[in-house]
Amino acid sequence: MRNAKVVYCIDGFNGVEIPICSINELLSVLQKIKSEASTVMEIIFSADVAVEGSGRLSVGLNENCILTYTSEDFEETLTSLGNEDAQGDTEYYFGDYTLMSNKYIIPFDDAVKVLEVWINSGKLSNSIKWTDKLY
Repeated sequence: MRNAKVVYCIDGFNGVEIPICSINELLSVLQKIKSEASTVMEIIFSADVAVEGSGRLSVGLNENCILTYTSEDFEETLTSLGNEDAQGDTEYYFGDYTLMSNKYIIPFDDAVKVLEVWINSGKLSNSIKWTDKLY
């Protein structure tokens, strides 16, 4: 397993970092963050899963999930791609209120598989489509 941690900030001031050792621990932490954030905001909150030497995966904490990858050097950004025919947008909190195309939405279960590969290898999974296209 790579050196992985969850990074998030609900109040805009006090960032939190939690080391992660397994996918089960990751899921438990994400559920806790989702619950905590739901008392503060009504939109879909996100947290970052950072893997040393590889970058970050931001994950929307909802059954309608969006993943956004940013390389450690900030040179590459990719977003999950679900249904390219999807219409409309959904509001997420990726460090700020962000309107995201529904084309990026994937099921949370698929995101979990990607996250498992990410924390174990530091590599992006091919089990979903990725895009650098802005919708």
